[in-house]
Amino acid sequence: MKPQGVVLIASIAAAGHALAVLVRIALAVAILAVAAPRADAKPTCRSGHTEFTHGRTRIFSAHHKTEWWICSLRLRRPRMVGYPTDLIESMFGWQARGPRVAWQHDWIGGDEAGWAVGWVDITTGASHEVTVANTDGLTDIPYTDGADAIALASDGSIAFVVKEPDPAVDQLIGYVPYAGRRFGEPRVLATIDAGDAVPSSLATDRGVVTWRTTSGGAGSVPIG
Repeated sequence: MKPQGVVLIASIAAAGHALAVLVRIALAVAILAVAAPRADAKPTCRSGHTEFTHGRTRIFSAHHKTEWWICSLRLRRPRMVGYPTDLIESMFGWQARGPRVAWQHDWIGGDEAGWAVGWVDITTGASHEVTVANTDGLTDIPYTDGADAIALASDGSIAFVVKEPDPAVDQLIGYVPYAGRRFGEPRVLATIDAGDAVPSSLATDRGVVTWRTTSGGAGSVPIG
């Protein structure tokens, strides 16, 4: 049997050791709280993953690609691009022209899927977007996985080429007009039965959408 004094000393030592451990844990938690970035912290122009650059313009994704932001010569603080849906989504097909950068935006979640086009003004940060096709049938454009290509016009309108849903082989040449402060309704301008338009050749300006064919021919359709 140990003397009571020995037991008391051992108890005090054990308590002191436990207190030291607790102090160390508290210090570690405090350090982590200071060092770790907050989940809701605002991004900077050096944040995220770069998705697109053009001159002094940088568009980047953040929060596991659930948000997209832009910085530019005029935008020294990040401005959010587009309109996140909180579904599984992506933004891609970035294309710069004049003061705008255009994109495609697609999403899927639950029983809904769709895709849109839009652009952001690199001088003001203002974004505009419109749904082109949706599984709910919100537009007259048949739903597919998205356009094969888009073309941004100088006035902010956007042309697109998209393959018809399988098993069809034809392509649709479509157009989304922009007038003033918003996009108009997406519409089909032409159907290419042979499906031989080269997506990367799509262009639009001065009231006409143009493209090249795989055989080297030229195609065009007035916007009208």
